[in-house]
Formats: sequence, C-alpha cells, structure tokens
Amino acid sequence: MNEDRSRVRINTEVTGEPAMWFYEWKKKGIIRSAPDAVRQAFQALHDKILERQLKTAQLRATEYAEEQ
Repeated sequence: MNEDRSRVRINTEVTGEPAMWFYEWKKKGIIRSAPDAVRQAFQALHDKILERQLKTAQLRATEYAEEQ
C-alpha cells in the first residue's frame, strides 16, 4: 500500500471546554471552520515543541560552555 504521509483524515468529536473554545474563537473570527481550527492547533503545537527543543539545546550549549 502506497501511503501519502502529507495527508491525514481526522474524524473526531470535541466536547467540553475545547468545544466552547471553538465556538468562541469562531464567533471572534479567529478560526473559520473545524479543519481550520485543527490546522491552527497543529501549528501552535508544532511551534511550542520547536520552542522547547530550542530552549533545551540552548541550555545544553550553555552547560557545555560552562564545563570548558
């Protein structure tokens, strides 16, 4: 099977507080649709992970420099 890793289908139901956030953000025009919300959430998570990795690398570099 030839799998396209540049595309994924997510079929889920959001309930509780995240659902309330969705409708609040949609009303404010922050998101346009459920797919837009998912894309923005993935982007925000990606950015946060990269930021953490950068901070970890900077800390390691600082610790290494202090040891020298």
